Amino acid sequence: MRSPSASLRSSSGRLTDKPASSSSLTDSIDYIGNLILKNGQPSMYLFDGGYASFNNDTINSWHYYIQDYLDNNRMVVNKNSTVEQVTHYYPYGGVIGDISTNESFQMYKFEGKELDRTFGLDNYDIHARQYFAMMPSWDRIDPLAEKDYGISPYVYCHGNPVSHIDRNGKWVETLWDVVNVGMDLKSAHDNFNSGNIGAGFLDVGACVVDVLATALPLVPAGAGTALKNSSNYKQGC
Repeated sequence: MRSPSASLRSSSGRLTDKPASSSSLTDSIDYIGNLILKNGQPSMYLFDGGYASFNNDTINSWHYYIQDYLDNNRMVVNKNSTVEQVTHYYPYGGVIGDISTNESFQMYKFEGKELDRTFGLDNYDIHARQYFAMMPSWDRIDPLAEKDYGISPYVYCHGNPVSHIDRNGKWVETLWDVVNVGMDLKSAHDNFNSGNIGAGFLDVGACVVDVLATALPLVPAGAGTALKNSSNYKQGC
């Protein structure tokens, strides 16, 4: 974790740390895709489900995330299955420090997003916006706020962080949407394998609709299921 300091980010995305009592820059963090450089040297390489750490430009260890159903990183283990970090959360993403273990070991936590503790603000970098879990509130309005006038442009996940997630700061996904996509794909696979071509193509169409429901706030959750029901769908028919 970076030491307490002032944080500066250039237009190129370069993040630098500047001690409050000095004008010289001491540490810098650069993000090049999934590669993270600290002071110009490789520090972490992120991949789905974990990351690799470096020592003198060489990967020296692999670390893996154990996540809950909302993609929160609850535990970090190494290649030998040794537990390196345990993190517990309040519903809106704040870290419960008293019962967490080795809290500063790595900073990718709630929804797998990076926790920035510069100035003690504890905000998450969720792409389009910064999220302050302890308030809880976004630092700026929703860039798609005009799509849903009934919800505050600053509220996180429509006020329901238990069954909703927001992967990029723009729109909310429900767990039902995500589960439906997986169910559609499995049903399509089963139908095509058993020769039910029509039902298989209907599953594919429902999957497309559910993907849209996951990505676009104007498409209601469960739209794919409604499509199949309206078409008198029956698996195996």
